Amino acid sequence: FHGKCFAGCNHPAKFVVLGKQSMVEMQNMTLEYYDKNWKEVGWGSGNVGRSQEEYEAWRKMTYDEITGRWGPCSYMIAIIMRRQSGPKRLPEWEEAAAVAAATQNMHIQSTKFPHLACYWSSWHDAARDSDEMKQFLNMDK
Repeated sequence: FHGKCFAGCNHPAKFVVLGKQSMVEMQNMTLEYYDKNWKEVGWGSGNVGRSQEEYEAWRKMTYDEITGRWGPCSYMIAIIMRRQSGPKRLPEWEEAAAVAAATQNMHIQSTKFPHLACYWSSWHDAARDSDEMKQFLNMDK
């Protein structure tokens, strides 16, 4: 990370590789989260206060992406930023930058493999930041 790491600190990046089954489970978990919470948190880019009909149209589109848009993918990699703990904590922006740099390094390395495609997404923000996602990705460990 930036060389100014204190004793015992770990790199803040954690990557969780999701195979095909886990990718589908994660996408279904995302839809289940929004099914329960869409009226409060919105969906997609935070579409709060919209109608049930609009939500259901978005949900169908997102469900169809499981086998459509994301269907050809062999793997997804969840990018997690683990905040440091303790009295000598680094600033959050430095940890976020270190995670972003590690992710960008993976993208750069992928250019050596002509049949490999990469896409960096922030996923659906409310589901991404939910307790359900933290549990799914074992983020407490």
